[in-house]
Amino acid sequence: MFFKRHLERMRSLFLDQFEVDGCDYLFRKNMKGPPIRVTAIERDAFAADFVRCVKYIGWALLVATVVLCVVPVLIAPDTDEGIQKTVIGIGVGGILTLCLGAGYLAWAAPARALERRLVMGLPRSKAEMRRRALEEMTYGQLVLGLIGAALILISKGMDSWWTIFAGGLVVTALVQAIRKWRFDRSRDN
Repeated sequence: MFFKRHLERMRSLFLDQFEVDGCDYLFRKNMKGPPIRVTAIERDAFAADFVRCVKYIGWALLVATVVLCVVPVLIAPDTDEGIQKTVIGIGVGGILTLCLGAGYLAWAAPARALERRLVMGLPRSKAEMRRRALEEMTYGQLVLGLIGAALILISKGMDSWWTIFAGGLVVTALVQAIRKWRFDRSRDN
């Protein structure tokens, strides 16, 4: 259930790179690159390939992590617990690196396949990307940042490096809230 919802969310984020343009779509790498026209069939094929690759990555991650956590314990049950934790930590880091790399390759597959196609315009400017980000941001997300900062302070206390991190979260959330409020106000006028 969780994996299915997560997979659908990733598919939706992947498809955000494709904008409707009449009967066809315009592909923009990471939603900001120059637009490249693709057909609906091509878009659906890219999405199906992405979903299939993400499923493989998810299963590979699960199996590799289970194997990595079980094998050191079975091979050398009497070794120092610190060595086992080190081996498991390095292994999990390696597995995550490989999975993230494979995920990036799956995400960038349309850009690689379409790199020789004619572009239909210019990439989006930084100002336009900022505007789109502010439109998509919600005040609820900013409140979650404040709640996260409060939880960090409650659990870690005020006398640690976590205090600086929590303060950074609060400042970032407040600055973004002010930027969004100003943007919403200027858009209404």
